[in-house]
Amino acid sequence: MIGDATPGGWSWDAITELSHPQVDVFTYEGPLNAGQIKFPTEIKHDWSGEMIYAPTPDCAPAENGSYDIHTGDPDNKWLIPSAGNWSITIDIKNNTISFSAL
Repeated sequence: MIGDATPGGWSWDAITELSHPQVDVFTYEGPLNAGQIKFPTEIKHDWSGEMIYAPTPDCAPAENGSYDIHTGDPDNKWLIPSAGNWSITIDIKNNTISFSAL
């Protein structure tokens, strides 16, 4: 994941990887800052790669929300409202993402 909400910020060299505990499921549990976040599916330092984007600009985290996978625009991101520990689960089989403040 990448964005000012993540521990590594917008740096490709400090990207925060998600765990892959089971087929089609990716998770993260840990600190996030208030700010924007999106999820690259491939590392492309020129920002041309495919990403998991929020369905709307500055989307509030929501349980079992949907997402879009594409390259380019629209560059919609989730907006994490407050710093703290968060849990994120992306289920690519069911095309859902969930965020929970811990």
